[in-house]
Amino acid sequence: MDQMFESENAVAGAIADASLRIDAVAETAEVRRGAFDRGSGEIVWRIWGQGPAMVLLHGGHGSWRHWFHNITPLAQHFELYVADMAGQGDSDMAPQPYDADSLALLLHESLQQVIPADRQFGIVGFSFGSVIGAVLAALQSKRLDYYVGVGSAGYGPRPTVADALRPARRNFSLAEAFAAHRHNVGVLMMADKAKIDGLATTIQMQNAGKNRIQSRPISLTDAMLRSIPKIPAPIGYIWGENDITAFGGIAPYVTMIHEHRPDARVEVLADAGHWVQFEDPENFNQVLPALIQSLQR
Repeated sequence: MDQMFESENAVAGAIADASLRIDAVAETAEVRRGAFDRGSGEIVWRIWGQGPAMVLLHGGHGSWRHWFHNITPLAQHFELYVADMAGQGDSDMAPQPYDADSLALLLHESLQQVIPADRQFGIVGFSFGSVIGAVLAALQSKRLDYYVGVGSAGYGPRPTVADALRPARRNFSLAEAFAAHRHNVGVLMMADKAKIDGLATTIQMQNAGKNRIQSRPISLTDAMLRSIPKIPAPIGYIWGENDITAFGGIAPYVTMIHEHRPDARVEVLADAGHWVQFEDPENFNQVLPALIQSLQR
């Protein structure tokens, strides 16, 4: 464990500090709920900002917190509709069995109640959220402005780093649990281990603690590739150069995308890992709006 997080008191302090920062952002949101499955459950949406509507979808074992470093800057230019997807965060569990198509339908049903019917919107999805977002985008018609996948998945079976992840067991002390989550951020989410701070680890802990669905099997389907030809809007992608989930490098995935959508635009941020929007927010918060602008020319 990092020396600064060795003691229970140090860990508790780091979590408390991070939680205050997270809560401060959450308190500035307007919260709306949209029902799904004929009212059997609800998806919680947090809304920030003014401008063109943008839907943000988090990754697996995630929540709105995956966009922590992006909400305030992006809200200066967009009205952000940030979901906790079904079975994650503060939203209700998805009906079982579930797959990419059924989860996207739940979002679609909920979204119709949350975003006014006369509003256009774009969709930006991270990791697992990029898969559900692509299926959701394919369900839209004239309302969709664009789709962007960030650290995207849904390209079929590929090797994973799942075996290198550490479970945070119930009998762990707070410091042991914190260390496990911090390790997992370093294995999967961020390339620069020096950037894995108390905030990143606390977000990982909070997200994992509220997760109730198995997202990885869905991320390993071909849902992205079968959806993007049906998306009725321009599409783009952003990767961190060192995204470990892009096994074999980013180029093969770009090739697959272009086989289905030759018009797709791709941006790669140097040195960043999978959770690119958190690891390099300064660049990401400039690249995403610029990419969207280029897609709408």
